[in-house]
Amino acid sequence: MKKIITVLIILISTYSLCQEKEAISIVKTNTGEVKIPGIWEQLNTMDDSGQTYLKNKENIIIAIAQNPKNAYSFFKSTASNFVNVKLFYKWDSDFRKENNFKTDKIKEDSKEEYIIWKFNDGKEDNVFLFGSSENTFLNILVYTSIWNEAEKILFLENVYKTNKL
Repeated sequence: MKKIITVLIILISTYSLCQEKEAISIVKTNTGEVKIPGIWEQLNTMDDSGQTYLKNKENIIIAIAQNPKNAYSFFKSTASNFVNVKLFYKWDSDFRKENNFKTDKIKEDSKEEYIIWKFNDGKEDNVFLFGSSENTFLNILVYTSIWNEAEKILFLENVYKTNKL
């Protein structure tokens, strides 16, 4: 029964995302533009991380950052893209753990070069996708209680695949 419910949620989510494909929002990042399915209103951009926060009409909050890989202290130019994504995940999740947040790795895909993970800020899970795209890292966040974890993952993967070069 649980599998049937999960499949139905994924199908409904996919249908919902497909319905919004006509509308695409563009976010300017430190290294280019990122396309996001749907209509999103820009809230603010963090100067230190380059992360741009947006929300949609449902008040779902997302954040997007795309930065050069070599801007990060952990980056190893001789390592593979996926090894560098794993280093990015370790770097950020270790920081969260040091600040007493619980973190969990949800999924990793070495072929597509991304990791999906989360930390809880005491109110809500922050679900991230860290991925690699040519010379940049793409960092996508979903923060909402409206979508369940499967819907968040589907959205993150959709945005990542739309923007992976």
